[in-house]
Amino acid sequence: SIATQPRWHLPARPHPHCLPPRTMSDDKVVTGPSATSLGVKVNSESQFPALPSRGAIAQHSNGARDKRAPSGPLAMLQAYDSALKRRPLQTKLLTAACVNAASELLSRRFTRSEVGLPSLVRQMVIGVGLTAVVHRWYEEIEKVFASWSNDATGTVVAKTAVQMLVLEPFLASLYVSAKKLLSGERDILAGVRANVAKLTFAAWSVWGPTAIVQYRFVPVDYRNLVNNVVNLFYTIYLIGTTSGKSS
Repeated sequence: SIATQPRWHLPARPHPHCLPPRTMSDDKVVTGPSATSLGVKVNSESQFPALPSRGAIAQHSNGARDKRAPSGPLAMLQAYDSALKRRPLQTKLLTAACVNAASELLSRRFTRSEVGLPSLVRQMVIGVGLTAVVHRWYEEIEKVFASWSNDATGTVVAKTAVQMLVLEPFLASLYVSAKKLLSGERDILAGVRANVAKLTFAAWSVWGPTAIVQYRFVPVDYRNLVNNVVNLFYTIYLIGTTSGKSS
């Protein structure tokens, strides 16, 4: 008998109409490089629940891309969140400088006085210095109350009380001293004595409720941002109260 050679058969390609339907699991998500791979130390993910990752873009198997990048105010929050995670202190200081400049301009507009570059720069410098102090305060007070429950009412009340009795008088004295010093005035001690009590009581009425909200609901990294929003209007009051012309 004649031996026959085996024949090799390639598997038949399925007809396109016979392919199973495509499901959502076939989509793949292509993400940008992580912060760790870029050498950026990030303690946690974004604490804004509505902010997706900047590099997360949905891409289907057919090459189509979903445009899910935020726009408008949400995009601004995302950019701020990214900068805050990379350079927290620098971002807070820059924000404070811009907010204090806006407060100076608004206060001059309300009092119908001329805006000078020295006064504008002076207010920005003071705002940056106070923000650096508050930034450090939030870090240290969380260490002091580390063993306390953050969500407990007693913890929130205790933190607020310590801030009102310790931080606010210090900030009022520092504000008056820095403003007189940068203005070339020498009666710093007399200015502190004349204004610190009034400014401290005013701070309690504004920053007391703000502190309660901050310590209960706002993450540490974003407390300075909330402070800057409130401070935009509170600083107008400070400028008017400590200004020699308005007095």
